[in-house]
Amino acid sequence: MGALGQARNVAANHQFAFAISLTVLVTLVMTAVSLYLYSSSGAIQLDLSRPGYEMARKEIIRPDNNPDFASYGAVDVHTIDDYQQRFDAQRTELNRIGKFKDKTLDDESLAISGEAAQ
Repeated sequence: MGALGQARNVAANHQFAFAISLTVLVTLVMTAVSLYLYSSSGAIQLDLSRPGYEMARKEIIRPDNNPDFASYGAVDVHTIDDYQQRFDAQRTELNRIGKFKDKTLDDESLAISGEAAQ
């Protein structure tokens, strides 16, 4: 019986431990690959949730005309009407943009000025 046969016997005798070990190994490999893709794709440079980007998060401009919808409180006709108005406004804005096409990502539709793009 060769080394392969002994490995099969050990795996058969210790199936649970083998399965756990294999699961941990696959998880580590997949995590390493995902972290590599995250850093090599440049997405890591856009992630404002990382430590050290507190000042950049504070500089984010949120529109004052669209306050957050409260996730708590009474549900009545006024609340439903308010929600429906906000929903319709967002739907109208999305319909104005149109279906996803290459033009959707150009500087004009993203409201990026020529100076900021360079």
